Amino acid sequence: MGAVALAPAADAAAAGTKGPTSCRGGEVSYTIKKAGKPYYSAIGSRVGAYNSSASKATLKYDLAFSTVRQTSHTFSVGVSLEWEIAKIEKIKVDGSYAYNVTKQTKKDSSVSFSLPVAGHYYGYVQPKVQYTPFTTTKWVEKPNCNVVKVKSNTVHAITAYPLFASCQSKNEACTPKPK
Repeated sequence: MGAVALAPAADAAAAGTKGPTSCRGGEVSYTIKKAGKPYYSAIGSRVGAYNSSASKATLKYDLAFSTVRQTSHTFSVGVSLEWEIAKIEKIKVDGSYAYNVTKQTKKDSSVSFSLPVAGHYYGYVQPKVQYTPFTTTKWVEKPNCNVVKVKSNTVHAITAYPLFASCQSKNEACTPKPK
């Protein structure tokens, strides 16, 4: 979990040191940290079928989005969700990896997915949305050169959709997982 986009004042705060001996104060900087592992939420039903033939067959899933999922965040005075999404997209997180963040999934659009299923296997598919939690923190440099944390928010951002989770099994006990 890496901090990013540290301005000199925030860099000093993160290192636990004071900046230069004379400071103007008022300099604002931000950090963005990935705050956990991605997790998933279903946006469609799980569908499955048994391939009764000996050869490979294809399970096709046509998804018409009927459920809208939204990026969410903890509320803090003066910070909008749009601002936080823009910060996450603008700044590289975890070293050099930039995230594409979506405010919400689109309703009334469609997409298809095909899963090759081995002979005499069950195949299951389920569309999902990937959420990744991020923490955005605002820092302000004081005239005494100390850098203090002003506020911190957690954003559960949609970082991928749709993802098609799938699995195959000889029996019916199979839970689709994203790959």
